[in-house]
Amino acid sequence: MITNAVQEHDINNNNNFNKKYQVTLDLVNKILTNINKPVITDLKEFIDINKNDIATEINKNLILNSGNIFFDTNIFDKQKMNWSRRRCTLNYILTFLRYACAELNLSFVSKQKLKSVKVGDESYLKMYSMYSIVDKIETTKKDTEESKKKLQKIKKD
Repeated sequence: MITNAVQEHDINNNNNFNKKYQVTLDLVNKILTNINKPVITDLKEFIDINKNDIATEINKNLILNSGNIFFDTNIFDKQKMNWSRRRCTLNYILTFLRYACAELNLSFVSKQKLKSVKVGDESYLKMYSMYSIVDKIETTKKDTEESKKKLQKIKKD
C-alpha cells in the first residue's frame, strides 16, 4: 500500500510539473510572438533574447493579466513567485520567468553582449543583456568552473 501511495504522489508531482512546464512554455511563446520571433517547443530553445524585447509594455500587460492562469489553478504559488510585488517590481516579467524556471529545475540566465552601433560617422559599443533558458546543472557547472579559475588566479597573486 505504501508503494501505491508513493506512486500516486509521484504521478501527481509529475502532472503538476508538466502543467507548470506547459504554462511557462505558453507564456514564453506569447512573449516570442509579441516580439516577432518564432515559437518554440522546448523552453531550452529560448536563447539570446534581448532584455529590451522581453520587457516591453505589451509583455508586461501579458504577465499582469495572466495571474488567473498561474494561480487560480494552483500551478504556481503566489508567494514563491513574489506575485504581490508585480506592480512595483521593474520588469517583473523577468522575475516571473526566473522563478518559473527555478520551479522547473531550469535557469533563466543573462549575459552581456557588446554590439557596435553606428551613429552618423561615429561607431559606439553598446552593451545588451541577452537572456536564455538553460538546464540548472549547466549553470551550476559553469559557476563552479568560474569559481575555480578565480581561486587559482588569487593563489597565483
